Amino acid sequence: MQIQMKELLSNKNIFLYGAGNLGRKLHHFLKSNDIEIKAFLDKKENTLPIEGTIAINPFTSEIDTANATVIVSVFNRDIDFTVI
Repeated sequence: MQIQMKELLSNKNIFLYGAGNLGRKLHHFLKSNDIEIKAFLDKKENTLPIEGTIAINPFTSEIDTANATVIVSVFNRDIDFTVI
């Protein structure tokens, strides 16, 4: 049985970790498929909104994790993924 992406991500608060090139491309793809992104999680929280979606610092912001889904959209070999 194939699970559709929209069905899998419905009724969730979706956050994209990383507002760089990969994060922006993923955001555009998800948004064009009618999947709402709550916010970007990026340590550079002063990043300007991307297509209307804000960036918040994941280490200083309070995020309701009860119904949150975080998609890591980082392509950087120097990132310590255990921190994420």
